Amino acid sequence: MILKTGERVYRFYPWQSKITQVDDYLYTDVSIYQYLKRMDEDGENINAYSSVWFYY
Repeated sequence: MILKTGERVYRFYPWQSKITQVDDYLYTDVSIYQYLKRMDEDGENINAYSSVWFYY
């Protein structure tokens, strides 16, 4: 899912092993805007990443 702030939330399931009951793992990534902003501050040419907005 995508939060209102643009951050993506990933849900990982422990498919590998069914030995014990394990809760799924939730991970919240930074938004694309925050990532590009940080890259710009680090001196990267963010125009080279313009296609990232079309990532599904």
